[in-house]
Amino acid sequence: GDPHTVNLNAYASADGSKLMGTWICTPGKWEVNYERWEFCHFLDGYCIITPEGEQPVHLRAGDVFVIEPGLRGTWEVVETVRKYFVFA
Repeated sequence: GDPHTVNLNAYASADGSKLMGTWICTPGKWEVNYERWEFCHFLDGYCIITPEGEQPVHLRAGDVFVIEPGLRGTWEVVETVRKYFVFA
């Protein structure tokens, strides 16, 4: 299905290089290609991030992780996700 997202931005730097807030997303799957760092703290839900050529990473409420620039693969939201994020 087509995921629906809500971004509740709490902070954005003047130049847009840093962003922090809460992200909510309904189930769906899409390709990702990260160009900057992202720190995430999952509050609710379940998703699977599968980097190209690697094993899937299963993420649930309570998980904290960092995505590095250059990550390519797929992001699949299985159960609606709510997470805190920081992009830098």
